Amino acid sequence: MSSRRRIFAAEFKTMKVNYEFTGENAKDVVVLNNADAEFKMNTWTIQAVTSLDFKVVSFYGGVGYNTGNSSAKMRGEYGLNYDVEDSNGEVIGNITEMVVDPINLDFNISGMRGTLGTRLNIGFFKIFADYTIQEFNTATAGIAFSFR
Repeated sequence: MSSRRRIFAAEFKTMKVNYEFTGENAKDVVVLNNADAEFKMNTWTIQAVTSLDFKVVSFYGGVGYNTGNSSAKMRGEYGLNYDVEDSNGEVIGNITEMVVDPINLDFNISGMRGTLGTRLNIGFFKIFADYTIQEFNTATAGIAFSFR
């Protein structure tokens, strides 16, 4: 005997990570001024999922749409100190270079997705695997424990 389920799902994920660099050692090779790094990510997924459930195995599939954006930034002033060596390896001078806001990356992605998968049900123990076709295809596998 089998049962069929249909689900409409939507999810939103967001993440923002900030890190402030400090340069308190006078011997540092990099001198920092107002230096920080920031990573941000936002994604939306909307999909319809259906499954065919048997006693020991379930099969599922879904069709949906993803959209997302992310950015990675390193801001501030970075003073880089280099030693200049001659062919014998002896230091003959020093160069200092100032770099301002060295990294500023933005990424956007959106598109359709399709998922096919299966789940093996052995009591409270579950084993699952699925494959999602989208701009960057993904394979997922896992083990779960389920108590009711």
